[in-house]
Amino acid sequence: MRTRVDRRLMLVALIVLAGRMPCMAAELDSTQWSIAAYPESTSRAMIDDDITTFWDSGAPQTSATFITIDLKDPVWLYGVRLFSGKEASKAPRSLVLSAGLSDDQLRIVHSWSTLPQPDGRNGGEQPLLKTRQAFRFAPVYARFVRMGIGGNGAGCSWAVAELALQAAHGAADAAPAITVSLAQEFLPSAQDARVRPSPISLAAQELQYYLMEMLDAPVRIISATDAAPGSGIRIRLATLPPEKVPSPTPDPEDLDDVCIEKDGADIVISGKTARGVYFGACELLESQGVRWVYPDPYGDVVPHRATLDLSVLPLRYRPSFTARGLIYPGLPGLDDEDLARFQNHHRFTIGNAALGTPPRFNFGFGWAHSFGVIFSAENGQSIQSKHPDWFSGP
Repeated sequence: MRTRVDRRLMLVALIVLAGRMPCMAAELDSTQWSIAAYPESTSRAMIDDDITTFWDSGAPQTSATFITIDLKDPVWLYGVRLFSGKEASKAPRSLVLSAGLSDDQLRIVHSWSTLPQPDGRNGGEQPLLKTRQAFRFAPVYARFVRMGIGGNGAGCSWAVAELALQAAHGAADAAPAITVSLAQEFLPSAQDARVRPSPISLAAQELQYYLMEMLDAPVRIISATDAAPGSGIRIRLATLPPEKVPSPTPDPEDLDDVCIEKDGADIVISGKTARGVYFGACELLESQGVRWVYPDPYGDVVPHRATLDLSVLPLRYRPSFTARGLIYPGLPGLDDEDLARFQNHHRFTIGNAALGTPPRFNFGFGWAHSFGVIFSAENGQSIQSKHPDWFSGP
């Protein structure tokens, strides 16, 4: 890991010195795009790979402010990234993303609006602005993309220093290279947007996002009842009964067990809990070379492959510590959503309610119970004197 991180930091340093953003392999080549945005004279500044130049709408953000892009060829679009650069105050307060095969038949694929945050300096509230905005959504086959301001506008104009689109290539009617199947009630489209999604639903979305980037091919999420034999790779996420809190087993250790194995032509990801299924999805991705280096839209490393390496299966393990996580006083400049996803990817459990209740907390013990016991006394004898080999030097 040391070498990988050092190389990443060197890359970041070179990018900063050059004043340019990196072009990830999954991002589309923008050289042939046609962009309709007012004013058009500076519209290509948002795709020139230079964060010091930018397009500015020149008028307050309203629902009439939008950018339309003709990609020339249809692709499976699944992500949009926007960077405001030094014009952070002109980041959008809300955004509506639409896509389609023609510019007059677009449908909304994603919408977002910032939530007001307490303003400690002046009292009241202010919008939480992001200089880097990354949006992920279910893949849509499209040639035209439109980004417009939503219902939450601003008195200032909208500025874009860099724009990137993530997409996979492939025909609209081609059989997907990979399908991810799960129970109907866990399909992302079936999840209630007002409640926290199931870890099983999140696992399917993580697999879809990273496998599309890795294989440059469409990945479909389908109901288990719709799964049928095919020539592609099929990943099946197990359905588990709801986790019992508190656990009926005193001091449970197996609630985060990970199991990934082949069942005929299927790859099955299972575990003791829905959280274990999510961790299994991350483990499968990591076994294929995915790395999450830093909690940022550009902080992951995804290798390109022609297909998955299934020789690594089966993968089964139980984490050495039941409570795992970061203890930090705060990381200035990091987005909470990016940080939460980073912790999920690394299978952290402390302070991460999105994935359920960690085993130690499930039974009522504190997090320190997992590691602190090593330094405590046992039957009047310290652990260090009982196991000196644990504390010996290299």
